[in-house]
Amino acid sequence: MLRRSVEAVERRKGFWWGREDTLMLISQYREHEKLFRNVNCKKKSVWELITASMPAENPNFSARPEQVEGKWKSLTLAFRKCCDHNSISGNDRKECPFYREIAELYGYRPNVRPYATTQAAALGRRITCALRPSHKKKS
Repeated sequence: MLRRSVEAVERRKGFWWGREDTLMLISQYREHEKLFRNVNCKKKSVWELITASMPAENPNFSARPEQVEGKWKSLTLAFRKCCDHNSISGNDRKECPFYREIAELYGYRPNVRPYATTQAAALGRRITCALRPSHKKKS
């Protein structure tokens, strides 16, 4: 009974991600990147594979696959927010942790760093199409 309660407390506490652990996660993601693109591989199984391979580099690594996936999502979210913030003219320059490493990994993928965005709808303008057919009857 005591062992179960200790395991439950450890699960609630989570895993502390140090700098070395995060760099190891980025390198493992880079090694397994092709599996994420493969439509025949489930992402969950790739995260399990990454999690299983990480203790070989760091014996103290004890995160679960859900924690590894969550850390990756938070890293990419911080990277995207930083890119979006820095792309707006007049904003101060922001930096996020591991920006350089993730930028090398992602490069200029449109889903992460879009080439262009439109904000006409946000400005309250109505956009009309010049080729829209007329509904008036011909006399």
